[in-house]
Amino acid sequence: MGPLFNRGHDYVENIPALPAVSAQLYRIRRKEQGKALEPKNSQEIEIMDDDVIMEDGSSFLLADDDSGSRILFFASTKGCGILKTGQNFFMDGTFKSCCMQFYQLYTIHADLSKYEEEAITIVPMIFALLP
Repeated sequence: MGPLFNRGHDYVENIPALPAVSAQLYRIRRKEQGKALEPKNSQEIEIMDDDVIMEDGSSFLLADDDSGSRILFFASTKGCGILKTGQNFFMDGTFKSCCMQFYQLYTIHADLSKYEEEAITIVPMIFALLP
């Protein structure tokens, strides 16, 4: 086996791109470990209790509504408390940064400047994955 620079341009053109190779390696590894492949839709997503438990023992999964098109809400207990007493809220939805099983990631942010010493501190409190 000689150095790559002696192989020529045709040899290098046939080397697959890194994203294609890494995706294939991830699939092989998941299969070998006996893990399920990537869910094709929101109904195939399985959320285990251990996956959503926070350090304080509370659940980060606020709601899982699968009565039709599935909607997932994620929030901490502290975040919900801040939403109850907060004054300024901001909401935003994005389509580009959402996983393929859902259509939109919608977030609700709260202004924590009343709790923090900084002038404006906007922090996401609720994350919703929408169909």
